[in-house]
Amino acid sequence: MDVGCGTGLAGVELKHHGFETIDGLDISPAMLEQAAAKGIYRSLMEGDMTVGLEVPDNSYASAVCVGVFAMGHVGPDGLDELVRIVEPGGVVSFTINALVFKERNYEGKFKALEEAGLVDCEEVKKIDYLKEAGVEGWFATLAVK
Repeated sequence: MDVGCGTGLAGVELKHHGFETIDGLDISPAMLEQAAAKGIYRSLMEGDMTVGLEVPDNSYASAVCVGVFAMGHVGPDGLDELVRIVEPGGVVSFTINALVFKERNYEGKFKALEEAGLVDCEEVKKIDYLKEAGVEGWFATLAVK
């Protein structure tokens, strides 16, 4: 599941790297139209992580989320929905804008999810997020239990 798929740029990369079955979700119908035009998604749906997704628990082997955990978008509690929709043994991989990483206490959220026995925090590393703008970010992978 490509959560916050926008126009489908991450989906294009997933397809390029061999992923065959990709569903997409975004809050914006206009963005979903652009993603649909790329012809790479099995299905596309409209949804808002902050109010809950109309996706059954444990529906996906993995979820990716690029560019959603940023300024004024979804905060750390959005991770609850990603973890919920991924089956045990699956992974959730996502980027976080460095400008909000510390301010919104993502590390605390990772720890809380681990302490609740929901995930193992597999990787958290600094990355070039918006390289052209000089903005750093973080890339994280959580293994769902």
